[in-house]
Amino acid sequence: MTDKKQTEERLPAEVRANILSNEQSIFFNVALFEQAQRVATMFANSTMVPEHFRNNVGNCMIGLNYAARLQADPFMVLQCLYVVHGRPGIEGKLVEAAINASGKYSEPLDYAWLDPEDKPVERHTVLNHKDFDGFGCQAFSIDAKSGKRVDGPKITWKLIKAEGWYDKTGSKWKTMPEMMFYYRAASWFGNKNCPELKLGMQTVEELKDMPIELTRKQNGSYTATDFGKSVDEDLIKQFHNTVNDLEAVNQDNLTTFLSKSAETFGKSIEEIKAAAIKDFDGFWKQFRIWEDSQRGVSDDDRLRSEFINLRSAGFSTWVHKNLDRIVRAPSGIQKELNVKWSKFYSEPFPVKPGLVHELPEDAPPIVNGATGEILDQPVTTELESDVGQLSEELQTQLNYLADMRTFKAELNLAAYNRVLMVRNYQSMNDVPPEKQDEILAAMSSELDAQNTS
Repeated sequence: MTDKKQTEERLPAEVRANILSNEQSIFFNVALFEQAQRVATMFANSTMVPEHFRNNVGNCMIGLNYAARLQADPFMVLQCLYVVHGRPGIEGKLVEAAINASGKYSEPLDYAWLDPEDKPVERHTVLNHKDFDGFGCQAFSIDAKSGKRVDGPKITWKLIKAEGWYDKTGSKWKTMPEMMFYYRAASWFGNKNCPELKLGMQTVEELKDMPIELTRKQNGSYTATDFGKSVDEDLIKQFHNTVNDLEAVNQDNLTTFLSKSAETFGKSIEEIKAAAIKDFDGFWKQFRIWEDSQRGVSDDDRLRSEFINLRSAGFSTWVHKNLDRIVRAPSGIQKELNVKWSKFYSEPFPVKPGLVHELPEDAPPIVNGATGEILDQPVTTELESDVGQLSEELQTQLNYLADMRTFKAELNLAAYNRVLMVRNYQSMNDVPPEKQDEILAAMSSELDAQNTS
């Protein structure tokens, strides 16, 4: 330990605060830190910042520090900061804005489209020649002091393919190559010529192009995760929008549930969100079951509270929309439902006690309602055996639901929704039995068209 450090540690707190007042970082200047905390709390309580900053003062403080070091508007910076695979990343457009505002260059960042011999060509020539490795894009500007041109590295199709960016499932290089060239060329210009502006941060696009990373599972083992294979940015946004439309959502509980699910399945939180939106109703039911388990509410009590006060029409609708939950319920609950059903309707109750049911592989995270444990694989629940078989109606309905979940997972989401909405259905549960074969046939046609395009 140095003599200076020993001396400072013996100084009174107010004297040390005065010394630290010369620090420019919000983390070491007491006055700046206290003010930043107030601002961070305001942002954390706002609904106008991205979801990963809401109710999280720590994340907001880190964002404010980055904005201070860039000398940029904090609100703008928070809008351009994302968490991808657990790592902070910045949008490519923020990199270009930081370079242009730095004062190091007399001209805004510009881009040159080049052939294999580095001769200028038209933009569309590069974009249309992805099979010719040497075509690419390069960012450049003019040094403010010397007046000389400053070039960044050339981003070529050969580099894009060699690094595996193009062939990753969901790659934006296939759908929006022009913008990806701009973002990557600007980021690499910053890496080469002004790394102090990026401050070691990678862009969101670079993080999404990362290859394999090891993820720690709950049992302590590690598994290789290909991030690009399952994470779709549009699905993540749809998940956030769907949650934001709901009322009385405890964000802390949801964050904990997502984290526990990610740890259990050996996935990133983003992958869990992308999977959840494909069957959001099922995911949300499991989240609510887990929430109840944390409060000591049993699975049986929760299920019973939903149907106990329902009348004729509402009860029938509830039963058919919750068949997958009823078949997993204890036979005592099934018998209660059976008795209630017989009071309203003459036809037999669709579920017979004693059912043994295996969940489909693509089911959402399954929660043990008694313990709150999130299970990492489909389970078979054996109930008290009286009859032990499915009614024909229920078997048909479960087959339909399983097929629809498969289509929802494999089809483009827009195509899946289009099949339902043109027939005035909002979800797979709204389709009456007599129309289910028609829907399945339409889904099959859409999938065939998608696979051949």
